[in-house]
Formats: sequence, structure tokens, C-alpha cells
Amino acid sequence: MTGPGFFNTDLSVFKNFTFGQSESKKLQFRFSGYNFLNHPNRTFINGDQGLNLTFNSTGALANPNFGYATNTIGHRIIQGMVRFMW
Repeated sequence: MTGPGFFNTDLSVFKNFTFGQSESKKLQFRFSGYNFLNHPNRTFINGDQGLNLTFNSTGALANPNFGYATNTIGHRIIQGMVRFMW
């Protein structure tokens, strides 16, 4: 049994700057993007008709969308951070 494919791409970028006489103090800039390509993933949700296997009175499949995920989820999340370490 196979399900809908899942595609997720995350990206993080860090840059550290050291300063001070002993260079023990650091400033870090961080940028992270989760699902940064904003690729939607197909899925089943509660009450989805694609999960109902139904037949009509002649025995033929009454739901042609059975087994096909028609709903999509997923969105891009972006965050930035500044961190000071001493």
C-alpha cells in the first residue's frame, strides 16, 4: 500500500562574529526557512471522501476518488534570530 509522497526542504544559514579583547564574545545571526520552497504535500483529512470505499447496487465502485489524496497541506515558515554569547 502506498500513500501520497512527502516533500520537505529546510534551509538554515548562520554567521558568527567574534569581538572583544579576548574574542570570547560572539554575535550570531541566524536565518531559518522550513519548507522554504513552499511545496504543498497531498494528504487525507478527517471525513475525506477519498478514504471511503463504497460500491453501488451492481457492485461497481461508486467512489472514483477512492485512494487519491486531493487535499494539500504545508506552508512556508521563516524565522530570524540574533544571539549574543559571552
